[in-house]
Amino acid sequence: MDAKNPKEGDMIEFPRSGYKHYGLYTGDGEVVHFTPGDGKGGSLAPSTVVGGSVEGAVRKDKLQDVAGTTDWKVNNIQDNKREPKPTQEIVAAALSSVGQERPYSATSSNCEHFATECRYGKAESAQVKKVEKAAEIFRQHLADELFQ
Repeated sequence: MDAKNPKEGDMIEFPRSGYKHYGLYTGDGEVVHFTPGDGKGGSLAPSTVVGGSVEGAVRKDKLQDVAGTTDWKVNNIQDNKREPKPTQEIVAAALSSVGQERPYSATSSNCEHFATECRYGKAESAQVKKVEKAAEIFRQHLADELFQ
Protein backbone atom coordinates (compact mmCIF):
# COMPACT_ATOMS: atom_id res chain seq x y z
CA MET A 1 0.00 0.00 0.00
CA ASP A 2 1.31 3.41 -0.94
CA ALA A 3 -0.04 5.91 1.59
CA LYS A 4 0.18 8.84 -0.85
CA ASN A 5 -0.97 7.21 -4.11
CA PRO A 6 -4.55 6.09 -3.54
CA LYS A 7 -6.30 3.56 -5.71
CA GLU A 8 -10.04 3.62 -6.37
CA GLY A 9 -11.88 2.17 -3.38
CA ASP A 10 -9.15 3.01 -0.86
CA MET A 11 -10.11 4.57 2.45
CA ILE A 12 -8.48 7.95 2.98
CA GLU A 13 -7.73 9.11 6.53
CA PHE A 14 -7.74 12.84 7.29
CA PRO A 15 -6.43 13.75 10.76
CA ARG A 16 -8.61 16.19 12.66
CA SER A 17 -8.40 17.60 16.17
CA GLY A 18 -9.27 14.66 18.43
CA TYR A 19 -10.38 12.20 15.74
CA LYS A 20 -9.83 11.00 12.17
CA HIS A 21 -12.15 11.76 9.26
CA TYR A 22 -12.53 9.07 6.58
CA GLY A 23 -13.56 9.07 2.96
CA LEU A 24 -13.31 6.75 -0.04
CA TYR A 25 -11.15 7.53 -3.02
CA THR A 26 -13.19 7.32 -6.22
CA GLY A 27 -10.54 8.39 -8.73
CA ASP A 28 -9.67 11.67 -10.44
CA GLY A 29 -8.47 13.19 -7.15
CA GLU A 30 -11.92 12.90 -5.54
CA VAL A 31 -13.27 11.34 -2.35
CA VAL A 32 -16.76 10.51 -1.21
CA HIS A 33 -17.31 11.13 2.49
CA PHE A 34 -20.12 11.42 5.03
CA THR A 35 -19.98 14.61 7.02
CA PRO A 36 -21.98 16.91 9.28
CA GLY A 37 -21.80 20.67 9.31
CA ASP A 38 -19.60 22.49 6.81
CA GLY A 39 -19.06 19.48 4.56
CA LYS A 40 -15.32 19.18 5.10
CA GLY A 41 -15.29 16.74 8.01
CA GLY A 42 -14.48 19.56 10.40
CA SER A 43 -15.61 20.10 13.97
CA LEU A 44 -18.51 18.11 15.36
CA ALA A 45 -21.50 19.46 17.22
CA PRO A 46 -21.20 18.57 20.91
CA SER A 47 -24.51 16.66 20.78
CA THR A 48 -23.06 14.15 18.28
CA VAL A 49 -20.27 13.27 20.69
CA VAL A 50 -22.68 12.24 23.47
CA GLY A 51 -24.91 10.08 21.29
CA GLY A 52 -27.12 12.68 19.65
CA SER A 53 -27.24 13.39 15.95
CA VAL A 54 -27.28 16.25 13.49
CA GLU A 55 -28.14 16.31 9.82
CA GLY A 56 -25.33 14.99 7.68
CA ALA A 57 -24.74 14.48 3.98
CA VAL A 58 -22.69 12.25 1.73
CA ARG A 59 -20.54 14.44 -0.48
CA LYS A 60 -18.05 14.09 -3.29
CA ASP A 61 -15.19 16.57 -3.03
CA LYS A 62 -11.63 16.99 -4.22
CA LEU A 63 -9.28 15.11 -1.90
CA GLN A 64 -7.16 18.23 -1.39
CA ASP A 65 -10.24 20.29 -0.49
CA VAL A 66 -11.17 17.81 2.24
CA ALA A 67 -7.57 17.64 3.48
CA GLY A 68 -7.20 21.41 3.57
CA THR A 69 -3.91 22.20 5.25
CA THR A 70 -3.69 18.83 7.02
CA ASP A 71 -1.95 15.72 5.79
CA TRP A 72 -3.81 12.61 4.65
CA LYS A 73 -3.01 8.98 3.93
CA VAL A 74 -4.45 5.76 2.57
CA ASN A 75 -5.63 3.68 5.53
CA ASN A 76 -7.66 0.59 4.66
CA ILE A 77 -8.03 -0.06 8.37
CA GLN A 78 -9.78 -3.43 8.27
CA ASP A 79 -7.92 -5.11 5.38
CA ASN A 80 -6.01 -7.23 7.91
CA LYS A 81 -9.26 -8.80 9.19
CA ARG A 82 -11.83 -8.37 6.38
CA GLU A 83 -11.81 -8.94 2.67
CA PRO A 84 -12.73 -5.70 0.89
CA LYS A 85 -15.47 -5.78 -1.70
CA PRO A 86 -14.37 -5.60 -5.34
CA THR A 87 -13.17 -2.11 -6.25
CA GLN A 88 -16.09 -1.44 -8.61
CA GLU A 89 -18.60 -2.29 -5.87
CA ILE A 90 -16.87 -0.03 -3.33
CA VAL A 91 -16.83 2.92 -5.73
CA ALA A 92 -20.41 2.28 -6.89
CA ALA A 93 -21.66 2.13 -3.29
CA ALA A 94 -19.91 5.39 -2.44
CA LEU A 95 -21.00 7.24 -5.58
CA SER A 96 -24.61 6.05 -5.31
CA SER A 97 -24.77 7.63 -1.84
CA VAL A 98 -23.62 11.09 -2.95
CA GLY A 99 -26.27 13.68 -2.13
CA GLN A 100 -28.03 11.56 0.48
CA GLU A 101 -28.91 13.37 3.68
CA ARG A 102 -29.22 11.38 6.88
CA PRO A 103 -28.59 11.67 10.61
CA TYR A 104 -24.90 11.91 11.54
CA SER A 105 -23.82 10.68 14.96
CA ALA A 106 -20.21 10.51 16.13
CA THR A 107 -21.01 7.31 18.01
CA SER A 108 -23.30 5.33 15.69
CA SER A 109 -23.34 6.78 12.18
CA ASN A 110 -20.17 8.66 11.28
CA CYS A 111 -17.72 8.97 8.39
CA GLU A 112 -15.82 5.83 9.41
CA HIS A 113 -19.05 3.81 9.62
CA PHE A 114 -19.92 5.00 6.09
CA ALA A 115 -16.50 4.21 4.62
CA THR A 116 -16.25 0.75 6.21
CA GLU A 117 -19.79 -0.09 5.07
CA CYS A 118 -18.90 0.78 1.48
CA ARG A 119 -15.51 -0.98 1.53
CA TYR A 120 -16.23 -4.06 3.64
CA GLY A 121 -20.01 -4.37 3.78
CA LYS A 122 -20.10 -3.76 7.54
CA ALA A 123 -20.35 -0.36 9.22
CA GLU A 124 -17.84 -0.14 12.06
CA SER A 125 -15.78 2.53 13.75
CA ALA A 126 -12.52 1.59 15.46
CA GLN A 127 -12.44 5.09 16.95
CA VAL A 128 -15.80 4.55 18.66
CA LYS A 129 -14.72 1.12 19.91
CA LYS A 130 -11.57 2.64 21.46
CA VAL A 131 -13.60 5.32 23.25
CA GLU A 132 -16.14 2.74 24.47
CA LYS A 133 -13.34 0.52 25.80
CA ALA A 134 -11.68 3.46 27.58
CA ALA A 135 -15.03 4.49 29.08
CA GLU A 136 -15.64 0.95 30.35
CA ILE A 137 -12.18 0.84 31.96
CA PHE A 138 -12.85 4.22 33.57
CA ARG A 139 -16.30 3.11 34.83
CA GLN A 140 -14.80 -0.05 36.32
CA HIS A 141 -11.98 1.90 37.96
CA LEU A 142 -14.46 4.43 39.37
CA ALA A 143 -16.70 1.66 40.69
CA ASP A 144 -13.70 -0.04 42.30
CA GLU A 145 -12.70 3.20 44.00
CA LEU A 146 -16.21 4.04 45.19
CA PHE A 147 -17.03 0.62 46.56
CA GLN A 148 -13.78 -0.35 48.29
